[in-house]
Amino acid sequence: MPAGGGGDVDRDGLADDYGDCYQDDIIELEATDTSNPPVSQSHWYLVTGENFTAEGSLGENSDRVERPNTGVCP
Repeated sequence: MPAGGGGDVDRDGLADDYGDCYQDDIIELEATDTSNPPVSQSHWYLVTGENFTAEGSLGENSDRVERPNTGVCP
């Protein structure tokens, strides 16, 4: 489950990365994050599925380009 990130270094309006792996191998239907983001910031998460061979896609951005997964969970 990547979290945070979202930097737009090339300033094309799209995130260049989607953060690091926050949690992996979750088998429950929900996870809890008890941390609080700094004032005027937020936490957000992209959730991927995983099978026996690989982690799934982060999906597509608003331009229908696949999101890069630079924070692959181990």
